[in-house]
Amino acid sequence: MPTRIPRTPTTRQHRDTSGRPVQPQVRPPHEVDWYRRIVETPSAGVLGPYIDSFIRHFRLEHDSLSSAYYYRRELNLLANYFPRLTPTDYTRAHLLDYTSTVGVGLSPRSRKRIISIIRVFFRWLEEMEIISKNPAVVLRAPKIPKPQPRFLEPEQVNNLLNHMDGDLLMQVYAALGCYAGLRRGNIHTLEWEDVDFDQDLLTIRHAKGDKSNHIPIARELKRLLIVWKTRCRESDCPLVIAHLYNGKWRPYSWSQAYRMLKKYMIEAGLPEEASAHDLRRTFATTLHRKGVSTTVISRLLGHSDISTTHWHYTFTSDEQKEAAIASLSY
Repeated sequence: MPTRIPRTPTTRQHRDTSGRPVQPQVRPPHEVDWYRRIVETPSAGVLGPYIDSFIRHFRLEHDSLSSAYYYRRELNLLANYFPRLTPTDYTRAHLLDYTSTVGVGLSPRSRKRIISIIRVFFRWLEEMEIISKNPAVVLRAPKIPKPQPRFLEPEQVNNLLNHMDGDLLMQVYAALGCYAGLRRGNIHTLEWEDVDFDQDLLTIRHAKGDKSNHIPIARELKRLLIVWKTRCRESDCPLVIAHLYNGKWRPYSWSQAYRMLKKYMIEAGLPEEASAHDLRRTFATTLHRKGVSTTVISRLLGHSDISTTHWHYTFTSDEQKEAAIASLSY
């Protein structure tokens, strides 16, 4: 029985902005040189040449470097688990054994990703006529449970921002989440040239799927941005989320921002599991409660599929349910 290959966790440090200028645009945090090196490093073992060929085909059809990284990583783990098997040697039993073993302790979403990658890889092998029968058809991805509502109430948002009093950078960071609904990646890559104070408009570049989006600037967010712009007027860093370090303005790292946000969330009495993405959910849910259509919310969040907005972001409160029933009349 082959030994289990430990999964190497990806840390936030791998996604930190490096501080080095990248022209003409600052590259998204997940598209760093570290990811690129992993994607372009040939895979070892018997399965290695097939993985290399698959990744080349994958990159021709998909622009996402991070997706290619995860495909390479998961397929390397599979190859290491069965180091002597060629593509034609794999059976349904092998793949069922592998997915059931490496999936122990992982979330349903992680297990689903592993199974999806293996199925895509073996389907490609079959299409390329490298194998005559696809052993991965037997794999079934687990169902993803509906997420529990995780968002902040208005008083919790105000309490969080009040606890950040004196830390203007983190106030701006949190406001970009709860007043503009930005993802962490877009917060860290937002540049001052993308903030139009005259038109009250944010231009979000390098959004998920390499798309762009335009978001109106809320009044409170604009106030904080103007004060922060004045505070860092001597900065030569193009990024909004930057700080003065050793006499030089540099991008604020993912890990440092995460630690500071968690610190303030704990001080504000928020649940231990509260995260930066909850600010984005708060943005969407608050708009939903105020009667904004899901279509508009979906556009503001930059979702390509409105079902994503329905499923993950627009939570209905008990008060809304009660009000809906109270309005019934025949």
